[in-house]
Amino acid sequence: MDLTRSVGKPWHLGHHDANPYFAFTDACNSEQPVTILASDQAYVWYKLTLASKDGDWIIDNDRASCATVLQHLAELVATYRLGAPLDPRWLAAGWSSHFEATGTDGEGLRFDFVAKPPRIDASALQRMWHDVQTGSPAVVNPVLLIRLKQTMRLKDYPFIGALALRLDDAESQLRWSIDPEHVVSLLTRDAALAARLPTLAPALVGVPVDADHLAVAIDAEIRRVRRIDEARIEAYAAAMMPWSRRFREVDAAHLPLTQAHARLQSAAEGVLPEQLL
Repeated sequence: MDLTRSVGKPWHLGHHDANPYFAFTDACNSEQPVTILASDQAYVWYKLTLASKDGDWIIDNDRASCATVLQHLAELVATYRLGAPLDPRWLAAGWSSHFEATGTDGEGLRFDFVAKPPRIDASALQRMWHDVQTGSPAVVNPVLLIRLKQTMRLKDYPFIGALALRLDDAESQLRWSIDPEHVVSLLTRDAALAARLPTLAPALVGVPVDADHLAVAIDAEIRRVRRIDEARIEAYAAAMMPWSRRFREVDAAHLPLTQAHARLQSAAEGVLPEQLL
């Protein structure tokens, strides 16, 4: 697969010369959107960082989309890393699928796919796919990117703060901002926002409108959100343990991708849960 080719569908990303992950997105979406770029590569798209070594996508959860992505991964001679088979049965349960390949310049490439991303409900997911199918770039929008990055990792929160500053309206900025001085500015500029705190930012209700008090409340809310994600990760890690042992027995990294995929599908049945959280 040529990761530098130029394509012209409205949802395509372009900018292929320096970014194989953008090119891979466009290759998979050559006819219609089946993948949406997410996570750290979305940071790159929004120019919040210069580069990321990994690629993350939300995949449309049907067999045709999985087959399309697997075809393009096979063209890159990609191999499976530990994770679920790229199959709607496990993707629907919130599992992710992981691959690696070597780029044209010898660089290591990593590809991660999820169909049911955490903290994004079904209606928001449906709206996202609709927006892309009607011409928006195949990149997760800033609000959903914020939700995706409400993880247990502290390093994600400066990016959340930067994204919040870019949102179009004051209500959205207040909902997602983690900068106490920015929150003070919002609330003092528009007193009516304070009345909406229970909906927009319930963790700030009753907190004096000064940077020091707001900083304490915002930090406490971040810790709460991180603990929720940590519990989610621990639940998946515990459910993954039997599959981790079985995955090593299959030794899929030494098989052509099509063959590895079929073996992993068979091996995962009854071992990797198809329902979890």
